[in-house]
Amino acid sequence: MKLFLLCVSVALHGVALKSWAISKDSFFGEKDFVPGEILVQFRSTTSSTSKDQTLIRRSSLRMHDINDTGLSRVILLNDQNVEQAIQSLKDDPHIESIQPNFIYRMAKTPNDPLYPQGWSLKNTGQIITKPAGAWDNISLPNIGVAGNDIGIESAWDYITDCQEAPIAILDTGINYNHIDLVSNLWNGGTAFPNHGYNFIDGNNDPMDQQGHGTHLAGIIAATGNNSIGISGICWKASLMAVRVLDTQGVGTTASITQGIHFAIQNQAKIINLSVTGSTYDSAIFTAISDADQAGVLVVVPAGNNSTNNDNNLSPNYPCGYLLPNLICVTALDQSFSLASFSNMGPQTVQLAAPGVNLVAPWAGSNAVIDGIAYPSLMTQGWTSTSNSFPGFTSNGWGYHLVQFDSTLAVHSSGPLTSHALTNPNSYDGSTLYSNGTDDRIYKTFDLRAFSPQVAVLDYYAILDTEPGHDFFYTGYNRGVGDPFVSGQQLNSQSGSTQGFLYPFHYNISSCANQLCTIGFRLQTDTSNSSFGVAVLQLAIKTLTYDSITYNVLQGTSLAAAHVSAVASMLMSYNPNFTVEDTLTAMIQGGVFVPSLNGQIKNAKALHAMGALSYIQPPTGLKVIEP
Repeated sequence: MKLFLLCVSVALHGVALKSWAISKDSFFGEKDFVPGEILVQFRSTTSSTSKDQTLIRRSSLRMHDINDTGLSRVILLNDQNVEQAIQSLKDDPHIESIQPNFIYRMAKTPNDPLYPQGWSLKNTGQIITKPAGAWDNISLPNIGVAGNDIGIESAWDYITDCQEAPIAILDTGINYNHIDLVSNLWNGGTAFPNHGYNFIDGNNDPMDQQGHGTHLAGIIAATGNNSIGISGICWKASLMAVRVLDTQGVGTTASITQGIHFAIQNQAKIINLSVTGSTYDSAIFTAISDADQAGVLVVVPAGNNSTNNDNNLSPNYPCGYLLPNLICVTALDQSFSLASFSNMGPQTVQLAAPGVNLVAPWAGSNAVIDGIAYPSLMTQGWTSTSNSFPGFTSNGWGYHLVQFDSTLAVHSSGPLTSHALTNPNSYDGSTLYSNGTDDRIYKTFDLRAFSPQVAVLDYYAILDTEPGHDFFYTGYNRGVGDPFVSGQQLNSQSGSTQGFLYPFHYNISSCANQLCTIGFRLQTDTSNSSFGVAVLQLAIKTLTYDSITYNVLQGTSLAAAHVSAVASMLMSYNPNFTVEDTLTAMIQGGVFVPSLNGQIKNAKALHAMGALSYIQPPTGLKVIEP
């Protein structure tokens, strides 16, 4: 694409715009300037005769003075274009300055019905509401300041198509059937017909079984101006679905490094890697370095722990890898303040972007059978092999209201309580379980009402057993009956969680859309004993795929997605842009936010038009600076 570049200096939302690149032909099929015309400002000492002679000598047709401006509008001959005319006149001693006759348009606004909910794209101080069928994930504060957004509408006047710079989304996958994403997916050909790869299950079907990756994809590139749902930052794009995280958003060094190399090998220009960890991982560091050698930008989140990533006591990776192709992003709320959950880091966090109350596509409709909201799930319908449930008169499994102190450690008179399945049934953190037992408890759940494709077992447990001798197991069974006789065992745990809650998550999708029996087991030997097991906050979560669901989320991952999209926009607008060029444009073109001073490097927030404006003009081309 041939570019004509104009150097301008104006102010937009507090950003000094420099070096604004204007394409000779815009992406909307319209000219960015009037063809066959230029505007010339002659020196004040130039006579009318000298003006006429200058233009005749340069093969121009006729000239009209523009009242009160000092400019002359020059009509060119048919065989001369605007750029040629500027080149031919730039050294004329009678001319002070010269420029095209630029066209200005009303800022583009997409017709997507949920666009008014997109405060990160256009902040009017609106209140964000829960989309139909979504979880109630609205976070407070839920009102912003008009104008505190990423300045995308002005940028859309110049580019909405980001297909030149494919984005690999390394996450939970993408719902590639979603109506707002289906036209913006990477074409993987016959080798990858589902637009990417699944490194969790080892196949070429990266369907999102959780929702997070689909949400990021929507922020980046939900199809714009299609009268459906929302608009992404890019109206058109090439989104590569790379599933490296499971149904609970958990991945490994192996899955992530494979995903990075897949993106490199398939010519992605940007990798959106929304993962966090507390340990330096040399394999992932090397993989991101490999991406650097391939000219691939990697965008990562700062994390959601309200901590300082620069502190050696709370490091966060890959944010902490100081690599030239990596940018770490933290989240802003609707008033452009650092979100309450956001990590910071004056050395490691380079940019901020919106990350609160963002509406975007989701993988499908969710349902939950939840022991938090419905205590009867914990107290009724269980079969116990050791006693008649809930059984308070003998040892074994029972129902108990476990108490905690303010640190969430078990305490017999703590102020916090939670419904629990426990063994021993009088669980209080001091009573011991029995030796020489094989106590099992199980219950059948009917998942058919939801017709789901995905089912996940989710709970917390406190565990205190004799290490290596007494074991806690979880199992499930398709249908009815003891899952430890005819089902599948999910875990084998022994030892202690030191009295604190520990999360357990298991994909039980083979149980989806049918009867499913969940069971727990405590098996002990004949020597030594301890305080036992408490299972709390039990839930079975389901996902039923559809192509129309939207959700509202928050997190620094969402902020990173904004940066990935704008990076793709810059690289598509100027395909010669390097990773360094792109990072420089986004950071230098960002908005200075005083409240971020000392919290992140440069105290800058993403601004799409500011970044697009930072493209440097060519040397030797004289243009007017209004």
